[in-house]
Amino acid sequence: MAKQNLIEKKYKSNLSNNQNNRYLIDFIESNPDLVIQLSAKELSVKVFCSQSTLTRFIQSLGFENYRLFQLYIQKRKYIVENNDLELKEEGQLSIHDIINNIHKHYKFSIEDAFERYSENFDNIREYIRRLKYCKNHIIFGIGESSFVGSYLSKNLNKIGITTHNISSVHDFFGLSHVLKDNCFVTVITRSSNTAEIFPVLSHLINNRIRHCVWTRNKSLERNDIRNVLIVNSLPQQHRITSAGSKIGFLFLADLIYFILVNRVDPKFSIFDEINSNIKKWNDSNK
Repeated sequence: MAKQNLIEKKYKSNLSNNQNNRYLIDFIESNPDLVIQLSAKELSVKVFCSQSTLTRFIQSLGFENYRLFQLYIQKRKYIVENNDLELKEEGQLSIHDIINNIHKHYKFSIEDAFERYSENFDNIREYIRRLKYCKNHIIFGIGESSFVGSYLSKNLNKIGITTHNISSVHDFFGLSHVLKDNCFVTVITRSSNTAEIFPVLSHLINNRIRHCVWTRNKSLERNDIRNVLIVNSLPQQHRITSAGSKIGFLFLADLIYFILVNRVDPKFSIFDEINSNIKKWNDSNK
């Protein structure tokens, strides 16, 4: 297979420029299917190095483990081979162009969320642990982020996790009296640096209030944020389909909700009761 430029420069720049690293990069970019299909042990045989050497190489690139590296290569292979993830936003768009844009946007967001959280559960576990044991849960989001918050809030309330969805700064600070020891706050925000979000995050950090941020802003992982869940989306020049950037957030909301349902109500007795009550109401109105 012809060599493809799969590994991005930001990862390659972490490596020393020596013959062994150049050989491994060349082999991987020329044989991505082998990386995707083989175990670390099997691949180390193919590249004539020990498994520990291969592991150190992958960690030097910036990946925690071989499985995450495999997922990265799989994703990059798809992007390079299809090379059509840029949204067409200029000029007169046909109906086909518009359908294509929405499909790309939604598909990218879902696949990115799936790859990000199908192997790395640590932050999800921590988030769920805090939700289960908090007395009050508040979700804060503006615009379409509030739509995600409302959806998650409604579902969490069904299984007994008392949750309030807040969509304005005034309402958030109006509830500051309940932001105490046994409270947990989820902030849903695309960028995390808007005029509405910044004072909320500052208040949470300065007052040591337990919280988590769902965001695209990866720099928050390096800042003073207790728990960050990254959700990605394709960049849009004009943000016409702003709800499309929340598809990954809805994926994450369903993931967390279904995990909690499985732990809180594994026999689905709550939902049997809900369905029974709805049926009784429907029958009484016939």
